[in-house]
Amino acid sequence: LNSPLMAIITFTHLVKRSVPADSPAQDDIQMIEREANRCAGIIRQLLDYSRKQSQEPTAEPCRVSRAVEGALALRKVETQNGRIRVHLDIPEDLPTVEANGVQLMQVFVNLVLNAVHAMPEGGELTVQADVVPRRDFERENLPPHLGTHLVRTSVKDTGIGIPPEFLAKVFDPFFTTKAVGKGSGLGLSVSMGIIQSYRGTITVASDRTTGTTFTVFLPVPVPPAQA
Repeated sequence: LNSPLMAIITFTHLVKRSVPADSPAQDDIQMIEREANRCAGIIRQLLDYSRKQSQEPTAEPCRVSRAVEGALALRKVETQNGRIRVHLDIPEDLPTVEANGVQLMQVFVNLVLNAVHAMPEGGELTVQADVVPRRDFERENLPPHLGTHLVRTSVKDTGIGIPPEFLAKVFDPFFTTKAVGKGSGLGLSVSMGIIQSYRGTITVASDRTTGTTFTVFLPVPVPPAQA
């Protein structure tokens, strides 16, 4: 995959230079370049995952709102074409979290895309975030962390839901309920690995009547007042 990606990126640069700077096509070219580079980053993550040699990612203060908005912008075509109404409820004063911004956005891209696929006839996608006490969620097998609070971000759809017998498997590598060619079964597994590397976790709740909710928990850095 890296070889054709390099060809795409190389020829994108060539086309970019041949198109006038004020041309509307420049935005499309930049999108191709950005997405091809993101694919290359995903491939690096998959290689790390398969080799079990993943290094600690570089973390910095990140805003969940920026990661979510970036993910929704990248998946805007799918949500619009899929007749999906998006509701966003993220407080402006939400604490930052320690994470890699690109990786965090990738997690929400995966969750948004899963929600889109779960609503083939259209529906509603709601993304909400708040701060919750860590002690209320100890049963979620959170990695050790000194923080007392968590940033909780839920991605809820009104789709077809996940059968109960599959809920325990959704984060397993290569597990997917999608048709052949529609998914590799690695999106949720990689997403869980990313969030766990930042001392957080992802949970899932679903039924066949009200859709599915994926919830991302990330620790508020210590001390909370400085965060």
